[in-house]
Amino acid sequence: MQYTEYVEQKKESGVILGIDEEDAKKVLKFLPKKERFTHYFWSVGWLFVIPIGIFMTLFVVWWLGFLILLCTPPLFFKATKVSVANPVLKYADGNERFFNLLVQKNVLSFKRVGE
Repeated sequence: MQYTEYVEQKKESGVILGIDEEDAKKVLKFLPKKERFTHYFWSVGWLFVIPIGIFMTLFVVWWLGFLILLCTPPLFFKATKVSVANPVLKYADGNERFFNLLVQKNVLSFKRVGE
């Protein structure tokens, strides 16, 4: 499906784009910097949670620090996975050349609304 077909079908029947997180991570480097910021923020953000959790465990309230160390890193990992796909899909939706490149590489998936 080319970009013009996608735009027509999106208007008519509501086609939704999809992409695998691993594939999105590979093509993220082709996006402009402002589109990559969210992913980089979440990728680096979880690194600060570990020292904060250790500090809280040792110097403030031990159970609160332990809870932070136990619960927060998995949430950051999930946010990182989600944040990599969204900017790629958003950029592909508005950029014909990028969209056609992703279709050529067989990275995009299409789903009709209601299926």
